[in-house]
Amino acid sequence: MTDAPGKIWAFAPDIFDNMSVWQDLPSPAGDTTEYTRSDIVDALRAELARKDGAMTPKVKPLEWEGDGHWSHGPDEGWMEEANTPFGWGYSIEFDRSGNFKVDSAFDWSEDGFETPSEAKAAAQADYERRILAALKTENHDD
Repeated sequence: MTDAPGKIWAFAPDIFDNMSVWQDLPSPAGDTTEYTRSDIVDALRAELARKDGAMTPKVKPLEWEGDGHWSHGPDEGWMEEANTPFGWGYSIEFDRSGNFKVDSAFDWSEDGFETPSEAKAAAQADYERRILAALKTENHDD
């Protein structure tokens, strides 16, 4: 258990040179705001969640070129490509087995997708995994 009070009252910041003053009793003049322990805990949790969300890196989605086109050559077929900031990244091809296959410049490929959307989702997941694996998070408890 804690010795902290269940309720506290705060004067408005502008009363004392723009500083909040807390006390354990309400002001007789009625110029304080009452806070319960759960109000404060909830507010702190919300602020921590907001800051944590703001610090969580987000990976931009791959941008696929066109809505599919036919490649020409020995493996002629339907194809779409997505470049990354590092140059060419991923391509989706309609293979001879009737499925979609993802190839990448990162020594990764996967096949057997029934739709281009499924193949794009797999490419995006691989791309995000690679980007996030290269990032370091700061933990101030270390």
